[in-house]
Amino acid sequence: MKKNLELDLSHILKIRAKKNFLLHPTMDEIKIIEAMMGAQAQVMSAAFLQLKTRQSENSYPVFTTDYLRKNHLVKMWAQRGTLHLLSTEDVPMIVGLRQFFVPAYYNWYKQNNLKVKQIDKLLDHIIDLIHTKPYTRKQLSQVLVPKLGTWAKPWIEHNWGGIMKLGAAKGLLCHDLVLSLDKQEIFFTALPEKIRSKILDPEDASILMVRRFIAQYGPVSYQDFSKFTGLSVKKSQDIFQKIASELMLVNFGSYCGFIFKKDEKEYRTAVDLSNHLTVTPLFDPYLLAHIKTDQFLSSSFRKDVYRTAGWISPVILKDGQVHAVWSYQKQKNNWKIKIKPFYSFTKKEFKIIEKKISYLLGDGKVTSFQI
Repeated sequence: MKKNLELDLSHILKIRAKKNFLLHPTMDEIKIIEAMMGAQAQVMSAAFLQLKTRQSENSYPVFTTDYLRKNHLVKMWAQRGTLHLLSTEDVPMIVGLRQFFVPAYYNWYKQNNLKVKQIDKLLDHIIDLIHTKPYTRKQLSQVLVPKLGTWAKPWIEHNWGGIMKLGAAKGLLCHDLVLSLDKQEIFFTALPEKIRSKILDPEDASILMVRRFIAQYGPVSYQDFSKFTGLSVKKSQDIFQKIASELMLVNFGSYCGFIFKKDEKEYRTAVDLSNHLTVTPLFDPYLLAHIKTDQFLSSSFRKDVYRTAGWISPVILKDGQVHAVWSYQKQKNNWKIKIKPFYSFTKKEFKIIEKKISYLLGDGKVTSFQI
């Protein structure tokens, strides 16, 4: 039996950072979105910053409504049931995987004394309306509650998704990204038929997704895939098993995980960088792919990064390892920056960090840099 590949943890972290465009930025934002399998977008500005930190400084686009129309980005609930900014090419895979979660939504409604017929009727009415034009939750409620009854109101207006999450999981609706940004209010629209027609079977989607996940974040375990997608550990294990013949185990530090056999040479190749600093914003996907976060973050500082209600702090990475958290506050045209280091930085490194944060925040001037 072939012995597991043995690599240093520090080497693996550099490889992951490289694959996430955190070491070598690119000019292609769509390539970045697809590598991440979506930018997490509960806070839309954070999604844009996740792209910006991975892009060459001269190539970052201004996300105007014209740009968004041209590039056909889609905002919808995706892995873990959280909002993501996706490329149109990835939506059929993401929605295909979300089909596994549809029964859970119906169970939730059932626990709240709603019948399947009620929910399906409500969703049919919503889809009929948003096929004509985009609607906000309040606008949908104003039209449909008089027709269907007051029971429908909380499910339409539910801030965490309600009936709208079911519609997204079925591939029926998404956010109207352009109008929502223009009006600073959430609008929903029907998912275009040219995308819907390509939605994958759930099993096919899961195989494609796990391949992408292993290639991007490996070495990984099926528990990692469970965390990343929201699928059960058992289901994730079953999916890994389907491609087991293509995989090999890697030991790195006290951890182990799978990569593709065909990628062994890539993982053996040294990453010729050291002491590389990267600044990431809120909710960065780099911090969401592995269940054992002590691979890249000391357990002593975990609560500083993974906060209540699912908030993920902005961090400063050094060779893929979390070395600090940072926060920012805008006052008029100026930014006030606070940094909480977990380890020491040199004066030169602080200058680099300040420059990277100034680039990331863009407009305005950094006038206060507190450590």
